[in-house]
Amino acid sequence: MQLFRRQPDPFDVRRIVSQLGRREPRLGWVRRLPADDLERLVATIENDLAGNPTRDSLLEHIARLHFDTSAKARSAGDDEVLVGDTDSARCAVEAFIFERRYGEKMHDAIGGDESVDDEWERANLYVEGAFRKLGIDYSYVGSGHWLYESSTTVVHLHHYPGPRILDLYAPLCPVPSEGRDELLMELMAENGGSVAGAFYGICSFGSSGDHICACGRLATEHLTGPDLVYTLNSILALTEKFSELDR
Repeated sequence: MQLFRRQPDPFDVRRIVSQLGRREPRLGWVRRLPADDLERLVATIENDLAGNPTRDSLLEHIARLHFDTSAKARSAGDDEVLVGDTDSARCAVEAFIFERRYGEKMHDAIGGDESVDDEWERANLYVEGAFRKLGIDYSYVGSGHWLYESSTTVVHLHHYPGPRILDLYAPLCPVPSEGRDELLMELMAENGGSVAGAFYGICSFGSSGDHICACGRLATEHLTGPDLVYTLNSILALTEKFSELDR
């Protein structure tokens, strides 16, 4: 009687994760993760794969992960600093599955690391990765420009990758043609006041004209979640205060 050995599933995420450290020694720490953390990593990867069923959608997703983790590694300057960064493991596993599924290495499919035009776009992807880690529900407008919508306002998040500055601003109202100077003096006098880190400013919106905005600014070279949440909440608080003044 001939016995047939069942072949392992080539896309078994749990099995691939368990063998990750053998293929990529720098990720050997994955095999030492606590069971609960390992299960969360496997579940996250399985959700990523289910949510990106086509070659193009999976490639775009992995490319963003790749450039996010690469930017963090360059910023840290030492791979050891990234031990425990499960996004690195997530990217490696999904890139491996992409290669098995489509017969093409992820690096080749995105044209190598230089497929992103320059360091500016990589810096933008690093900032966008910070939004995702915090679970911020944002909309992509263009390179380095996103929108966050609350129940009462829309906050623009605009990254300037050269100086590594993220400007956050929520339009409050058009700058009036009458009584302009008095209003501006009153609002600008509030800057540095009690509403956390946000301040009043004026932003131009092209054909929509100049608007008074609730503003905030962050350095992004080493962007931290608490700083981003604090600034965003400060802008929302200043927006609510302005609405009360405007009633």
